[in-house]
Amino acid sequence: MIKPNSTGYLMGATRWSATLGLALACSTPLGHAATASGVANKTVQLVTTEYPPYMSEKAPGQGLVIRVATAALNRSGYEVKISFLPWARALDMTKAGAVDGIVGVWYSAERTSYLQYANPVSSTRLGLFKRVDNPITFSNLAELKPYTIGVVRGYANPPVFDDAHLRTEEASDDETNLRKLAGKRVQFVLIEKGVAQGLLNSVAPQLKNQVVWMEPAVNVMPLYVAFSRNAKNHDELVNAFNQGLETLKKDGSLARWSFEAGV
Repeated sequence: MIKPNSTGYLMGATRWSATLGLALACSTPLGHAATASGVANKTVQLVTTEYPPYMSEKAPGQGLVIRVATAALNRSGYEVKISFLPWARALDMTKAGAVDGIVGVWYSAERTSYLQYANPVSSTRLGLFKRVDNPITFSNLAELKPYTIGVVRGYANPPVFDDAHLRTEEASDDETNLRKLAGKRVQFVLIEKGVAQGLLNSVAPQLKNQVVWMEPAVNVMPLYVAFSRNAKNHDELVNAFNQGLETLKKDGSLARWSFEAGV
């Protein structure tokens, strides 16, 4: 992925400093703190961005994907610490190995050089929003070349979109793009449909009657938890996550939480 801040709820600096300080103070990349008995406390430091209903500080379990990631790793014996950051910063920190992994990331071949992907958690429907007074429709992305499309900085957009070589303008997060769209600063924005609906229902309800989803969707993309290849035990973490995820599928937790999240 997935950008990330003009929103009031991305608590980057303060929470990040505390979390990073804990990680750097510990002797292993996982922040395994020795207890009084000498037994390591298996703590996994993960980062993400505000991306409701998949990741959100205001949602039950902090959003579907965080809820699943936390439960899957808990079942494999790990404690999970989550920090919300602007997306580009979250991705940079994971790439550098300052944290163990990142929650809610799309796949891209370029990222496999520094990320090891676990099994997918959910699917996202990525497409375009426009203003309700915009009469433009499209059947092929190439038809949109005369226009400016808002995208989020650091997101891995689908190849079908990148290959169209459209004119784009970056913003730090999805909410900013929706506000730019309503303010006629861009003609379209590329955004996940459920995320847009979540933002329009929560932090930007005044925009609900100003913007509208466009069919067809640009792409359907799985959403992953991925671990930094600079974490020495990233293989162990991927296996632990995948094993925990399978138990969540088998006992119905994943299906139930997905239904509750509306995805």
